[in-house]
Amino acid sequence: MMFRLAVLLTATAAAFAQDDSEGACAKFNSCHDKHGAKRKQCPCGKRLILEEDSLCLNCAKDKDVCRHCGLPKPGAPPKTPLEAAVRAAKAANIREHLTYLASDELEGRLAGYPGGEKASQYIADKLKAWGFKPGNGESYFQPFQIKGRDTRNVLGLIEGTGALKDEFLIVGGHYDHVGMAGQGDPGRSTGKNDDPEDKIWNGADDNGSGTSTLLEIARSLATSKFKPKRTLVFIWFSGEEWGLLGSKHYLDNPIFDLKKTFAMVCMDMVGRNSDKPVTVKGCASADPWKEMVEEAAKGTGLNFTIEPRANGATDYLNFIRRQIPAIDFFAGFHPDYHMRSDTPDKIDYDQCAKVARTAIKLAAHLTEREEKLVFKDPPRK
Repeated sequence: MMFRLAVLLTATAAAFAQDDSEGACAKFNSCHDKHGAKRKQCPCGKRLILEEDSLCLNCAKDKDVCRHCGLPKPGAPPKTPLEAAVRAAKAANIREHLTYLASDELEGRLAGYPGGEKASQYIADKLKAWGFKPGNGESYFQPFQIKGRDTRNVLGLIEGTGALKDEFLIVGGHYDHVGMAGQGDPGRSTGKNDDPEDKIWNGADDNGSGTSTLLEIARSLATSKFKPKRTLVFIWFSGEEWGLLGSKHYLDNPIFDLKKTFAMVCMDMVGRNSDKPVTVKGCASADPWKEMVEEAAKGTGLNFTIEPRANGATDYLNFIRRQIPAIDFFAGFHPDYHMRSDTPDKIDYDQCAKVARTAIKLAAHLTEREEKLVFKDPPRK
């Protein structure tokens, strides 16, 4: 029996190797190591497939789609701008943004201090380079003050087309963190993983990961020439660490009509805890959220869980308080939270890219969805 099993697995591996030559994704290359002998029968009954697959290659209706990840094979050209945007989202680009944003040069990105201003300028420069229209008249900035210090939200948009162009989808998250020794302190912590000589809280995960993932979502949609029906507004908020002040300022002084704001998608801390599912919070703020998120995640490889409650403390909560349907992607707390040890080398950039691809598909659907989202006040606890 053992001999027959070995022969069967060898033959199956050879068949997979042949499929790999046809352009399977990187996941294929490690499937034998990761999954061992976990196989099941394809519904056709003619071959074994990976346990997580639904069909063998011969049964797949679209031969341009990799059966392991659901994304188009590398050799197949994208069929739509949305498909091009999903394929364009890369972990390496997220790493590049985060390496700068969580560097010592930015001094922990505290709102009202030079590092925070550098971070906002970096975001605005990228939006301009990618062809985004400024979100506040001729400016990418919405200035305000925290404790007597100047700071600013950053906004860029892709204008909608057709009958829905005067409605708005907000995609956002905060770019600020808690700064460095000698600056104001919105919540710096110390711990056993810290270097006591280090004076900077770099904030790689909080929220460098969300900031950089948002940048990659924006770049991917803009460079793919995706044309939304609703106007798509990206906002990077300042002052979240001081109590969600950037999003509060925006909602108190809205640039875009809140009554015409269709929904808000937020992301905060999406780069850690890759052994656990990413939580999508606030899904009870409108009944279709669960179905929409599940559909958007198909083929992205994102491990996620739906959370009906609007808990935690980040910017999407201010939108929910204004009765705007909103959700937040959140990968969870960890021992480096608000510590000097929250550094870029600990980020799972592949997970960030999966969040980006899911959010791209979700945003595209939300900009085109004709049926309104009816707000429901979600439970907080």
